[in-house]
Amino acid sequence: MTTPFDILADARRATAIDTAERDEARRRTIVSRAYYAAYHQMRRIAGSADLDGPRQRSTGIHRSFITFLIRSDDLTLARLGRRLDRLYDARIKADYRLDRPVQPGQELGALKDAERLIEAATAAGGGR
Repeated sequence: MTTPFDILADARRATAIDTAERDEARRRTIVSRAYYAAYHQMRRIAGSADLDGPRQRSTGIHRSFITFLIRSDDLTLARLGRRLDRLYDARIKADYRLDRPVQPGQELGALKDAERLIEAATAAGGGR
């Protein structure tokens, strides 16, 4: 079974290409994989409750989950939710906004943010 750590490792492997040779498509992939690794780890630590809850038609499952986290009474979940929200915005840009370039280095920033978020989420969730 694939874990969030497997997805994160895939994003790390994608950075093995020399920075000068890493094209924009690869940078976009790294940002996307970094977000998904963090998202899935947050899903793991948030527990098995119905986290998506009722959704408005215009709100997707990711946005609903992030909103759930941010509005949580648990201050740690709320803080982690805000961090995940920033990664989500980067992922949307990487996956859908081809008119907005992902500049060299942005992929490494997203990867580092995801690594830190996963570390904090794992510590908060007892490694679930």
